[in-house]
Amino acid sequence: MMLLTAGVSACFDLAIARIPNAVLFASLAAGAVMRIGQAAGIPAAVLFPADADAGAASLIDGAAGMAVPVLLLAVFWHNRMIGAGDIKLLAVIGFYAGLRGVLWITFWSFAAAAVISAGILWANGNWAERFGYFLKYIRSAIRGEREAPYRTVARGGALRPDCEMHFAVAVLMEIMMYAGGARP
Repeated sequence: MMLLTAGVSACFDLAIARIPNAVLFASLAAGAVMRIGQAAGIPAAVLFPADADAGAASLIDGAAGMAVPVLLLAVFWHNRMIGAGDIKLLAVIGFYAGLRGVLWITFWSFAAAAVISAGILWANGNWAERFGYFLKYIRSAIRGEREAPYRTVARGGALRPDCEMHFAVAVLMEIMMYAGGARP
């Protein structure tokens, strides 16, 4: 279910630069069925055969896994450094993975995003422009001013679509690693 959620979210992020709430709510509903079933003693293999190793963590662990991305990334969202859809995606993933899993997934998703971003910068040759804006952004933040988000200021207009970093793709990459056994 985590892989399906991340995959569908990445497709929407690439296509329309948004993750529809319906995708996230549907996955959250499936996760709730799984967690409630586990709490009732029904094995995960019966509820979701493909996610048999999803763990028999409690509803509390799922709720904690859901809350952590929201709490950790709220300051980034407030400063328009990450989108609300990305945070909601990590929250839904956290409901499945639990507290420990979502911390792992979040850390490695940011690492994957850094690699993807470096590749985008290299491919587009706009290192100086982007780092110049980043330094201006940091100076504005220190002064308490609010700078426009990255995607609306490059070259005085909108950021070219080929310059955008779609964070849901990085989350998908990490979920694939996690599903393949790379976990804490």
